[in-house]
Formats: sequence, structure tokens, C-alpha cells
Amino acid sequence: MMAVAVIVLAAVLSVPVGAAVLVSVASRREDREWTLAGPAPGPARMAARRIVAFHSEGMDWLSAAGARRKPARSSRVSARNKPQAEP
Repeated sequence: MMAVAVIVLAAVLSVPVGAAVLVSVASRREDREWTLAGPAPGPARMAARRIVAFHSEGMDWLSAAGARRKPARSSRVSARNKPQAEP
């Protein structure tokens, strides 16, 4: 009986931590991709918006600003798509 109580307690305590992680990751992605002004681009981000009760009405200026500031994906150089020197 004690083992069941410990499992239930662990499940109940892990829900808020999971929600915090979901909201943190989704928020960082939305900030990076400038998608806060429009509809949520995926189910995880939609769930994060529901958790924090976020509504994007009246944020048209944000999507216009994001369109001006958003760099082209092909112009970025990262370690993954960096051209390799030939031997």
C-alpha cells in the first residue's frame, strides 16, 4: 500500500514540473521563431498557451516586426551546416 502511495505522490508532484518544462521550451521556440502573434504552430505550443492562458489578440504589430527582423534560415552558419574543408 505504501508503494502505491509513493507512486501516486510522485506522479502528482511531477505534473507541475512537466508543465513548467513544456511552457519554457515552447516559449523559447515561439520567441525564436516570432510566432507569438499568430496561431500556435503545433500541439505542444498550443498546450503551453492553454496552460498560461495566453491570447494573441491585438498583437499584429509583433508579426510585422518579426517579419522585418527574422533572418533567412539559409544565411545562418552553424556547426551542422558548415562547409567542410577538403583534404
